[in-house]
Amino acid sequence: MHRAPDTFQTPRLVAERPGEEHFEAMCGLFNDPGVMEWIKLQNFSPEKTRRTMAAWQTHWEQHGFGIWVWRERDGERRVIGRGGLRLFVIDGRAEIELLYAYRQEFWGRGLGTEAARGIVAQAFGPQLALNEIAAWTLKTNRGSQRVLEKSGFVYERDILHADRPHVFYRQIRPADLDKS
Repeated sequence: MHRAPDTFQTPRLVAERPGEEHFEAMCGLFNDPGVMEWIKLQNFSPEKTRRTMAAWQTHWEQHGFGIWVWRERDGERRVIGRGGLRLFVIDGRAEIELLYAYRQEFWGRGLGTEAARGIVAQAFGPQLALNEIAAWTLKTNRGSQRVLEKSGFVYERDILHADRPHVFYRQIRPADLDKS
């Protein structure tokens, strides 16, 4: 089985496989009103955060990839959010989804795009060598759509997901990566 690294870096960020040391930061993320406005999750209790993080670990063990916690590389090394890859069935098809959520205080600084590009590099890199990845976001979430577009994703279609209108994007593994 191919396996993603537990940790890697981008110019300004460090991605780390989630552990107990990230619990408080994830509680904060899942209770950030700006984040929850887009994710539309409610009542994210500490217990639900623990269950979610346990599910992330199970996904890593089963598939060799998953969610990373993203932290600043310099200064205070604050946790900015979470993002990664997961296997998800949507419209009856199994997709490898790029997903992310970052604390509102870090929006507008290009960190989401930097992290998304780092995740894409891992997806198509030699350790995972995936052929394609998908992502979807609310039709009204223009900021998230820009992150996807700047990270190389192409709009494919409109979908209904979780009873709400979304836009669906896909990125195909570049052909030049197959030659290396």
